[in-house]
Amino acid sequence: MKFIKSGNTWSLTPDARMDVRDKLPAGNYTVCQNPMTKDYYLEMSESFVLPPKLYGKTERHGDRILKTFENRSPGCQVGVFLSGTKGSGKTLLAKYIANRSELPVIIVNAPFTDDRFMRTIQGIEQPAVILFDEFEKLYNKEDQESILTLFDGVYTAQNKVMVITCNDKWAVREFFHNRPSRLRYSIAFEGLEPAFVEEYCADRLEDRKYLKNIVTLCGTCDEFNFDMLQTLVDELNRYGGSFEDTLDILNVKPLGGARTKWIVAVET
Repeated sequence: MKFIKSGNTWSLTPDARMDVRDKLPAGNYTVCQNPMTKDYYLEMSESFVLPPKLYGKTERHGDRILKTFENRSPGCQVGVFLSGTKGSGKTLLAKYIANRSELPVIIVNAPFTDDRFMRTIQGIEQPAVILFDEFEKLYNKEDQESILTLFDGVYTAQNKVMVITCNDKWAVREFFHNRPSRLRYSIAFEGLEPAFVEEYCADRLEDRKYLKNIVTLCGTCDEFNFDMLQTLVDELNRYGGSFEDTLDILNVKPLGGARTKWIVAVET
């Protein structure tokens, strides 16, 4: 047995429960709070799983961000702001950065803003990735200002890759935009590029006759995302048939005037 001292109290714990280390091992950790003591602790969570092949600019962007972090000035952080709808690729890039870094990944998924939380993050002195997923849902516009101190303030988190993802970038306060000293990189995922679509279809689409229609649809949708592409290709592979009939039944459609533009483009 061992004795653990906390304040003025001591408690007994079996030797097997003691694992004291100088550094946090690489892996994913979620920030949790003890509801009784209000103390913060890290709970190990599942590793991120990436698909066998990454399309588009995921690897290029991720490697550049990590290279900047490796070559940073001592004690500095690198901030990354990823915005776009669900299935657009922002979370995939965040996971790629986390996995490729081979660092501890600290996941914040609750709106913590108090001094104890700030000190907890600052107390992780080793290089790490701090991930705020769906930032605008965690922190309302008032609380967003409180978290700024982790980026540049009394509790600045040094030697960190600070990653923020959000679905609606305009729900994030103005002091996160155009401030590269806080968030060096800002990548908006507004829709897939035709080259991405063609590369994915070359690997996954069984009948190439649909390729032209898919690429045209990509160009007429404001935010044609990976979720839409993946589902559309899977549906066509399963059932074939008319492309128009597939769009009629599937939750993948050009909206409003884009529907007319798509019909005209296909006919042309």
